[in-house]
Amino acid sequence: MSGGNTPIVSLETTFFSTYAYFCSPFYFTRFKIYHMSFRIRILILLTCLTAPLLSAQKIDKGFEALKVFNFATAKDIFEKNLRKDTVGAAFGMANYYLIENTPFFQIDSSLNWYQMAQLTFTTQDEKSKEKLAEFGINEIVLTQFKNKLQTAAFSRSKQIHTLHAYNWFLLTFPDAPEMPQAIILRDQIAFDSTEIQKTVTAWKAFMNTYPKSSLMPQAEEKYETLLYHSLTTANTPEVFQEFISQHPKNRWVTQAQDSLYILATHMQNLSAYENFIQSFPENPNIEKAWVQLYRISIDFSPESYQSFLEKYPNYPDIKTLKTEAEAANRILIEIRKDALYGFADTTGTEIIACTYASVDPFINGIARVYRDGKYRFLLKTGKEIETPGFEDAEAFQEGLAIVRQGGKYGVINAWSEKIVDCKYKEIGSYREGLAVVGIGEFFGYLDTRGNIAIPAKFESAEAFYNDLALVKSDEKYGYIHRDGKIAIPCAFDWAEGFQNRQLARVKKNEKFGIINTLGETLLPCEYDLIQAQFSDSLALVVKDGKFGFIKPDATLAIPVQYDYSALIQLAPGFRNGNARVEQNKKLGLINTAGQTILPLRYPDVQNFSEGLAGVKIMGKWGFADAADKLIVKTMYDNVYPFQYGWARVMKSGKWTYINPAGQEYNTELWDEAEDFTPNTAIVRKDNYYGLLSSDGTQLLKAEWDEIIRHKPGFFLIKHNGRMAWYSYSKQDFIWKE
Repeated sequence: MSGGNTPIVSLETTFFSTYAYFCSPFYFTRFKIYHMSFRIRILILLTCLTAPLLSAQKIDKGFEALKVFNFATAKDIFEKNLRKDTVGAAFGMANYYLIENTPFFQIDSSLNWYQMAQLTFTTQDEKSKEKLAEFGINEIVLTQFKNKLQTAAFSRSKQIHTLHAYNWFLLTFPDAPEMPQAIILRDQIAFDSTEIQKTVTAWKAFMNTYPKSSLMPQAEEKYETLLYHSLTTANTPEVFQEFISQHPKNRWVTQAQDSLYILATHMQNLSAYENFIQSFPENPNIEKAWVQLYRISIDFSPESYQSFLEKYPNYPDIKTLKTEAEAANRILIEIRKDALYGFADTTGTEIIACTYASVDPFINGIARVYRDGKYRFLLKTGKEIETPGFEDAEAFQEGLAIVRQGGKYGVINAWSEKIVDCKYKEIGSYREGLAVVGIGEFFGYLDTRGNIAIPAKFESAEAFYNDLALVKSDEKYGYIHRDGKIAIPCAFDWAEGFQNRQLARVKKNEKFGIINTLGETLLPCEYDLIQAQFSDSLALVVKDGKFGFIKPDATLAIPVQYDYSALIQLAPGFRNGNARVEQNKKLGLINTAGQTILPLRYPDVQNFSEGLAGVKIMGKWGFADAADKLIVKTMYDNVYPFQYGWARVMKSGKWTYINPAGQEYNTELWDEAEDFTPNTAIVRKDNYYGLLSSDGTQLLKAEWDEIIRHKPGFFLIKHNGRMAWYSYSKQDFIWKE
């Protein structure tokens, strides 16, 4: 017996050792769930091999033992009945290992035994299933147990709350009702772990691993954001363009395109916008670049439109541009209808409806108009610059206009953009990109973007010329650079700006001198007067009652030797290449070389013009030629130089015109007359105005209340409260109210 029992004990030991291994968590973890069916088959085989050796009790005794918590007995009964009643015993073992709050609670073991019971149950015939039903084991009970097992497994996964735990549950129970929740929890752990890593690679791996995750939109956003920032850290146009090319569907492409535009055009000049348009034609900001190029180039003058059309024939809205160019070339004249003003072209056709209380002439393609108590700006196309209207407004200069609202001044551009809020007590016109601004009691400068470019710290300030501006500090005048730094110290009692030239007049101790843009003294402050403007490249200087002339470099061209009398003060300096000079109360003319071209022998003279100079003899005026020969007898009370073939002359207190031969225009005399400019002259008689032509024709009799020389060749006529326009070329009225 003993010999016969030995194999039995060995075989039983072999069964439980093999059973314990296949049911162990180590085996499950290592070989995963897809080995389950094979493991169960091994257990069934071992059960069959040991069947003759097992002394079984009825399976129901095992379940009764479980109910009274006699776990050891129950386990012993189930194990001994594996051969005789595999389904019931395996199911009992599954229940045994699923009892919570016990040392032997093992979901893995419970799952193994359940799968063995379930697999064996499916192989039973109906009679066997009926017998199993007597112990309360049927398909419904097995399904209910499976649900219980899944619930317990999900609960354990939540307690462990690791990526591995949830993945085990999802692989083990693919049809569990808790599966959606397990996926959400699993994905959230993976998402949080990836967010801690904060790398492009980690987010890419998450998206590849969990492509159906509900967190995919957030993951994609974080991936694309991190990718964008990692690839564009250099912050150059090149890296943004490369990003756009390589990742065209990235949500940051629009930001990349905008950043590319900003970086490529940060200089905001013609060259920057031209290069952007040429280099990045597919960028959606191309339209912005064209708009800025247009705004920089167009000042609404005909010349600017023509230049733009020639330079940029591929402008996207070329049709509109040509329409604007045609409008810019029009000469528009203000007209009035029912006490309201508008504009007509030179044929008299109304172009802009009469809807304004007042209008100013167009300057640089823009007219100031007044309507509804506000000043506005109008283009020649008839389109208004969109603004709320202002209490007052100045003409545009350098593309900007000074406006007033609420008693304070601000700045707008021609594109309806507010550059500076109306908050300053004073703003001067822009020059060289800067404008004087008054803040409190002091003055500084604004740039074209409305920023304070130079702080308000000066007692007075003037516009920039040649990159220098005249300022006053501590009651003295000097000059600053565009950066606000002192260029020439404030050391003068008075000074003027470098207005389009390289020198400026200054004053110390009541005497004038000249300095250059470097602050170097070209003429010491020892002159009583220095003429403000150069004429024929010479300027008059006065010292101790005598005058001479200097060159633009402030060197003396004609010595200080002539008497600076009251007569000279009436018309000082050079005109038409000659200047009036006086010595010992006798006047004559000199040329720019200082040579006398009309002897100093007359009580008074006028400058040469068109070959003749007015001379005064015995209280009467006539005209002499360069040879000092009297061409027109001295018979007039007053004369003016010849212009366009006619000279104004006065006799008996009335005005007429004579030609170089001394022939009078006609027999009519006028109370007031102007020089011919160039083909016409306005005259007045008995408080009425007329218009003369240089060909000797009287275009309009002196019967109008007012004649105003307006556009070239056009005259605004007013009479009896009504207005009309007269055209010189047509020699007729083109519009009447």
